[in-house]
Amino acid sequence: MLGDGIVSSDAELWEDLRKTTHTIFNHPDFVELSMSSTISKLKKDLIPLLDNAAEEGIIIDLQDMMQRFMSDTSSILMTGYDPKSLSVELPEVEFGEAVDISEEAIFYRHFKPMILWKFQHWIGVGLEGKVRNSMASVNQMLAKVISSRREEISRGKGELSMDVLTYYMNMDTTKYKFLKTKNDKFLRDVVFTLMVAGRDTTSSTLTWF
Repeated sequence: MLGDGIVSSDAELWEDLRKTTHTIFNHPDFVELSMSSTISKLKKDLIPLLDNAAEEGIIIDLQDMMQRFMSDTSSILMTGYDPKSLSVELPEVEFGEAVDISEEAIFYRHFKPMILWKFQHWIGVGLEGKVRNSMASVNQMLAKVISSRREEISRGKGELSMDVLTYYMNMDTTKYKFLKTKNDKFLRDVVFTLMVAGRDTTSSTLTWF
């Protein structure tokens, strides 16, 4: 699921990912993007949603709301794409559902024989079948985002952006021989891992806070 992302990589690849991730996260333009996107999402989506809930007397799930908030902001920071899951309509969130199902499946894999859950995944039944189907939708979405961003860069439209995806696409890899930035699958693994990390950890903290 995470592929070659920083959480599941080892040795030299992990070291290259750690160095480049540290660089982008501390870049002034990325910090500015983080601040502006968070403030914008807060003013345009989160506050109107809370106002509407108060006016209509609607009970909302605080953790779900914070997960939507972080899912949107993480997606903007990692890919430059806003899925707009945090809105008054509270639409279904394919990414969030896929992550939740995958995390549940990973938990149960600790108790199932490997041959069993791999067979279930292969034939698409049970929880493993849900993982396969949900991740297929997420992978398709990320493939479109990556393809679109490559096209923008080739036309000279994406060079000034400072989201993680664009950063890796424009990176000079002569210093990092283990980073396969021309490979769409590698880019998918990098941004997907960071999106999951941003959604779950920070949203849980905000909910308890």
